[in-house]
Amino acid sequence: MCVRVVGAVLLAAASCLAVTVQAHDKPKNDRGPNTVHSHKLANGLVVLVEEDGRAPTASVNLYYRVGSRNDPPGKMGTTALAMRMMTHSTQHVPAGMYAKILLRAGADNTSDTVASDRSMLGTIVPADRIALPMWLWSDQMGFFVPQATSDSLSLAKESMRSEWGHKVQGSPAATLYSLAETSVFDALHPYHRPSTADPKEFDTVQVRDVQELHQKWFVPDNAVLSVAGLVEPKAVIELAEKYFGPIPKGNPGQPQVPAPPKLVEDTWIEGVAPVNRPELRIYWPTPAYETPGDYEMDSAASVLAGGPVRWMDWDLVDKRAIAEDVWAHQYSREWGSAFTVSVTLANGHTHEEALQAVDAVIARLATEGASDVELMRANRFLAISDMFAFERPRNRAQRNAHCQLRYGEASCLLRRIHRLEEMKSAEMRSVVAQMQKSGRVVLIVRPSAGAPVTGVVTSKTQRSKP
Repeated sequence: MCVRVVGAVLLAAASCLAVTVQAHDKPKNDRGPNTVHSHKLANGLVVLVEEDGRAPTASVNLYYRVGSRNDPPGKMGTTALAMRMMTHSTQHVPAGMYAKILLRAGADNTSDTVASDRSMLGTIVPADRIALPMWLWSDQMGFFVPQATSDSLSLAKESMRSEWGHKVQGSPAATLYSLAETSVFDALHPYHRPSTADPKEFDTVQVRDVQELHQKWFVPDNAVLSVAGLVEPKAVIELAEKYFGPIPKGNPGQPQVPAPPKLVEDTWIEGVAPVNRPELRIYWPTPAYETPGDYEMDSAASVLAGGPVRWMDWDLVDKRAIAEDVWAHQYSREWGSAFTVSVTLANGHTHEEALQAVDAVIARLATEGASDVELMRANRFLAISDMFAFERPRNRAQRNAHCQLRYGEASCLLRRIHRLEEMKSAEMRSVVAQMQKSGRVVLIVRPSAGAPVTGVVTSKTQRSKP
C-alpha cells in the first residue's frame, strides 16, 4: 500500500475528528441516562441518540435487519462474508485500514457480528470522535460494492475457515449440538442451517452473490444507527445526515416469514464424542422473540436452573445426585425459539434416569406452577440482571436499536422488566404446559476417547411422544 494512499485516508479520518470536536462542546459530565431521541433520514435510516454524560465516551452501533437467515439457499455464509469484506476494504478505506483507523482514534470494544436475525457493527470511542465510525460505516454502506473483489472474498473465506476450525472442529461434540439445535426447525426453515457456516457451502459463494446481498439488505432503509454516551443529539443527527444522508434509499422489502417451528414427534439423536461426562440435552420449540410466551419461558428457565429458585438443580444435583450440572435457557429468535435443558450426568447414572427426572420437574412446573414468591424471586433475578446491564451506555444503545427494529420505536427498554414484574404464575404455567405437549429433540452424548473431536452421530430416530 503506498504511503500517499495511507496518508490520504488518515487525513480524511482526521477531518472527521475535527468536525466532531466542533459539533460537540455542550454536554456536562454529570448527566445520566436521558430520553432516546429518534430521527429518520430521508433515505430511511433511523438515528437513535441517548445522552449519558457519566463517562467521556460514546457507544456507536449500526444495526442491519439482515442475518444468516437471509443467506441464499445453498450459499450459507454469504452475509458473514459480506461483513468481513466490508470491514476489510471499501472505496475510500484501503485494505486492512478499518481496524487501524479506529484503534488510532482510541476506539475500544470494536466488533462486527452476524447473527441469525441481525448484523451489527459497534465500537466505543472518545465522545469527540463519533464522526469517525460514521464515516467508516457510511463508506461500507454506500461504497463497498465497487471494491468487492475476488481477492477480498478469498481473504474473507480464509477468515471464516479459521473460525470454523476454532468453533466447530476444535469444540467437543460441536457437530452433535449443532444437529440437535437445527433439528428443532424443519428443513425449509432458515434456522435449520447451522449457526456457523460450513466451508462446503460458503466456498461456492461468488463476488456477485455478496454484491447482490449487500445491495438488497445493507441499505439505509434497512438500518438503525444507535448512539449513547456523552453526546448532543443535534450534533449526532447532523453528522448522520452528513455521512449517511447522501446514500440512496434501497428497496429491501419484507422477507417471507416461515411458519413457527412445530414438532409432532420426538427426535432422538445419539452420538459419541471425547467429552468428560455423559450429557443429555433436550430442545423444545417455543414462542418467538418477544411474542406472547417468550418472557414466560425466560422465567421458566430462571425457576428451573441458574436463578435463585433452582428446581432442577435441587432435584437432580443436590437431592438425588443424578447430575453434576444442570442449566436451562430460552434461546429467543424472531422466527422461532428453542427452550433447552442440559444435564451433565454424575457417575453411575444413565441418560434415561436423567430424562425421567427432567420430565418430572417440567411436568410439575406445567401442572402446579411456581409459587408467587418463587416466581417473584426468579423474575427479579432476571430484572436485576437487565438493570445492571443497562447501566452501560453500550448495552442501552444496542437495546434501543433492538427496540426500533422489533417495534418501530426505541422506548421499549423497560418492556421486559415491566412484563416480568406483572407476570402471574398461571401465565407461565400455561406456556410451559403448551411446550410440554409439543414434540422435542433429545440428544444423548456418550464419552468416547477415540471419537472425532466434533463427535459422531450413531443414530437418529423419530419416536412418538410418550
